[in-house]
This record gives sequence, C-alpha cells and structure tokens, in this order.
Amino acid sequence: MQLFRKKCPNEIDATRKIAYLVILIFSCASALFSCSNGNLARFNIINETDATLDSVCISPDNRCIYFSVDKAGKTNRKIDMSGIVGDGEFVLHYKTGNKKNYKYLAYFSNGSQVVRLTKITIYTDTCLIKHESGIFSF
Repeated sequence: MQLFRKKCPNEIDATRKIAYLVILIFSCASALFSCSNGNLARFNIINETDATLDSVCISPDNRCIYFSVDKAGKTNRKIDMSGIVGDGEFVLHYKTGNKKNYKYLAYFSNGSQVVRLTKITIYTDTCLIKHESGIFSF
C-alpha cells in the first residue's frame, strides 16, 4: 500500500510557481496598502453639540493651530507629518463653553500613521472616535 505518491518534477515546479506568485501578490498588496497613508494625517471632525466648538486643535506635537467648528457642522483637517521624527500621538483639544477637553486619538511612528482617516464626532457629553484604514474600519 502506498500512502504518498511521488510527485513528478513538473508538479513540484508548478507548486513552487504558485507559492511564489502568492508571496509576490501578498508582498505587493501589503506594500501598496502600507504606503498609501503617506505622511499626511487626515481628520474629519463633526460637531453634534448645540454650540460652536471653540479652540479646536489636533496636535501631533507641541505646535497647535486652533480652529472652530460651527454648531451641527463638520470640517476636514490634514496635518503634514513629513518633518516629524520619532514616535508620538495625536491629541484632540477642544472647548465647550468654559470647559476644556482633550482626547488621545491615535499613534504615529516617524511621521507615518496606521490609519487612513480618523473620524471624530463630538457630542455634548462625549467624543466618539472611529479609525479607518485602507481596508478596515475599527
């Protein structure tokens, strides 16, 4: 009784070619998706409060450019990360009434972030954050 049959050389070559093709496709896809974010961090901010958000800032380091978001409005912001070296995190600062709020958003490494887009929805009592990568949302 023969448990394993011997493969002929042509079958081995075909199996290797398929394996190499799968590895090549996976490598190209992972390189494409990992480089798609580049050095540009993207944020979508939605104001679901009944007042204008004042002194809104998304800060990857100590520099901060303040802006406001109108009542029931939304805005898109992009931050160029090309000059940032090292690891860090994005922090959202905003003011509702006289109360200052802050929230940690995401991490980055050497100016590159894992997520393609960070959606921020600010309510009166909470702040929801949704990250979207090139393929998945989490």
